[in-house]
Amino acid sequence: MAVDWPVIVIGGGVSGMAVAAELGDALLIDGAATLGGRVPSENASLFFVGIDDQFAMGFDDSVDEAADDWLELTGGAPTPMTLAYFAALPEIYDRLVELGVQMGALDNDPILDKPRNLASSGLVSSMEAALGEGIEVWTETWVESLVFEEGAVVGVVVEGQTIIADHVVIATGGFAGNAELVEEVAGDELLDDSWGVAEDGGSSGQALLWASEFGLGSEALSSIGWMRRSLGMAGAESTPAAIDYEGQTPWIWVNALGDRFVDESSNHSVMLSTPYRANEPVWAVTTDAILWEVTDEADQELLEAEMDAGGRVVCADSFAALAELIEVDADGLALTLDAIEAVRDGDTQDAFFRPAQSFASFEQGDPCAFITGQRAEKSYGGLAIDDEGGVLDAEGNRVNGLWAVGEAAGMLAPGVGGDSGWDGSLTAVVWSGWRVGNSIRDRDSE
Repeated sequence: MAVDWPVIVIGGGVSGMAVAAELGDALLIDGAATLGGRVPSENASLFFVGIDDQFAMGFDDSVDEAADDWLELTGGAPTPMTLAYFAALPEIYDRLVELGVQMGALDNDPILDKPRNLASSGLVSSMEAALGEGIEVWTETWVESLVFEEGAVVGVVVEGQTIIADHVVIATGGFAGNAELVEEVAGDELLDDSWGVAEDGGSSGQALLWASEFGLGSEALSSIGWMRRSLGMAGAESTPAAIDYEGQTPWIWVNALGDRFVDESSNHSVMLSTPYRANEPVWAVTTDAILWEVTDEADQELLEAEMDAGGRVVCADSFAALAELIEVDADGLALTLDAIEAVRDGDTQDAFFRPAQSFASFEQGDPCAFITGQRAEKSYGGLAIDDEGGVLDAEGNRVNGLWAVGEAAGMLAPGVGGDSGWDGSLTAVVWSGWRVGNSIRDRDSE
């Protein structure tokens, strides 16, 4: 059988580009018009441990310390692949800088308050620039199917034509944008009446659809990073949408005890996953006057409908009455409100370092609360792979010729993100591509 390409990479996100660049001779196929996948812009948050920038800040970080923190951060213990990833992070940092990625300021992760998330710019353009002359790129092109021969993957079908390859790499992204798959995996325990799925491309679950079609293995699918949104998140059968608001976050989020548990201005996945995974209510507390003031004019009709429904938006004539309606501890909520008022008056600093001016006054209007919209943002489970990145079938056997990287394989490998994943996981996505590129090279040299 004549081979058209030594390697075909399906998916032009950063993990797919990393594989192709590592090998230098591959066909890279993506359905979008441009490369980059789910990285929405040139700005990205990257996770690092033990790099010089952290030491310069006086943070004596180490692999052992990160491993000790992992259960608290992600809800799962570190796997052997997690530890290997930690150990590789200084090398990953140096290589990204060499490629031209601009590293910015370190930010504390919101759970542990430790500087492990690093702002960056130029990730996509730097990865794309690293694609050498031996890489052919096909954009706006869909891979329709995998081609098997005697249990091994030998190519792909593109627009009805079969293209033969020695290796096929699945870099198609996760499944956080596929409502049916999210609902099947998450179930009623996590899904309230206002959830939705990722709004960007590259998360359609193509890898899992092929897993079902061809008997491939999958792992850790319940590890999903949820991002909280404001009002108006639609259900699974319609397009996710949220009521937009202007200015600083004009509410506070409280759990069943009436306690705040996160800085409301940072509404990303892992920060808000803990109470939801414990099946606890989470309410955004504010007043009707504030809601009307900050809601965009185009969304006020939606806000009115939510208020009239009396479900996701609940109002009362006092915060004590509101607490009873939403089944939140009234004494705990009162203490939380008193603490916020002290911050606004300049008497103390917010426990989550939120600036005093960002808190709206709750003195005007009737107290209200609403259930925040829940969006499946990232999936930290995916195709089952071995230590090299080779895909396994449903019985745990290696599928020759088939590999998986990035979110299709749980960012790096299923399970590394624990129960809820972590922010800054793009670092793992990049390394997964480089690692599989090396694995393919080693296989071919045997």
